[in-house]
Amino acid sequence: MDLLTTSRELKGYDEEIIILKETNDLFKYSLSNYLYEIENAILDRTGYYIDLYEAKWKFNSGLSKSVKYLMISHNVIYSMTIDTKNKYLIVNMRIGRDEWLITGYEEIGGHYFNFSLIETFRSFCKLLDKENNEDE
Repeated sequence: MDLLTTSRELKGYDEEIIILKETNDLFKYSLSNYLYEIENAILDRTGYYIDLYEAKWKFNSGLSKSVKYLMISHNVIYSMTIDTKNKYLIVNMRIGRDEWLITGYEEIGGHYFNFSLIETFRSFCKLLDKENNEDE
């Protein structure tokens, strides 16, 4: 499973490239027990600062077994990856041995927006569209 691991001494967090068993897609993960180090990894990899202390977290029942194994084997609380094809940034949090949370961001126009903000905006647009269609 491991293709490349970088040393924690170089950046303050570990990085590893894995192939997800479910999709056979290749992803580079940044791993740490500290949220600020994941913020640094995001900054290093995207050039953007994202305040993860303000993030909205949800339970993640669909986390890949490959990512679970990666986080457990490194004994870390947080992992982060970037899906450049779909323009997503995903951060996972481990609670105990088998509870998982997720927060994510989508890149729109060169900026990252939290999934919860995007969901709220899309719901608002649907309501406006519905109201406009009822007026016709």
